[in-house]
Amino acid sequence: MAGVCPVSLSDSVANAGGMGSCGALLMEPDEISDWVKEMRTMSNGVFQLNTWVHANTEAEQLYSSSVKLFSDSKYEDSIEKLLHAIKKEPNIARYHHLLAKSYGREAENSGWLKAIRYAKKTLYHLELAFKLEPNNTEILTDLMTYYNDAPIFLGGSSKKASKIDKRIKEIHSNNE
Repeated sequence: MAGVCPVSLSDSVANAGGMGSCGALLMEPDEISDWVKEMRTMSNGVFQLNTWVHANTEAEQLYSSSVKLFSDSKYEDSIEKLLHAIKKEPNIARYHHLLAKSYGREAENSGWLKAIRYAKKTLYHLELAFKLEPNNTEILTDLMTYYNDAPIFLGGSSKKASKIDKRIKEIHSNNE
């Protein structure tokens, strides 16, 4: 995820023979330059800078803001931005996925009445994200976790979780 990979982690990965990485989407140019300089002083290994090229629509700008807010644990603000993004572009799975995760974090930090409302919204947006991208293993994993962890009255189901687990394994075996 953008902005969450410290140089120390990338350095360790690169020094162990892997490829270090920096999610640079939300970083300013001087932050990227500082990250690269620090990485080069700590490691001789390879690394990559992950950036994305996308249409700079208002919905995408709202989504980008919400990613940063989510990573800063500002879940209510993330929810607000994502709801606006979804009004503009309702069929983008990653918007619904992050919205579900934001609702989930709010549920974890709320009283039980509010948590129930947030949990229902979490499930709704996870299932919608799944419908929009049925082969996205990150979405499937989060949906499986929800089904495993949630009580039955909030949509929890070990049968549904098992079904998704099989689907994830299928996807992985098809990609090998």
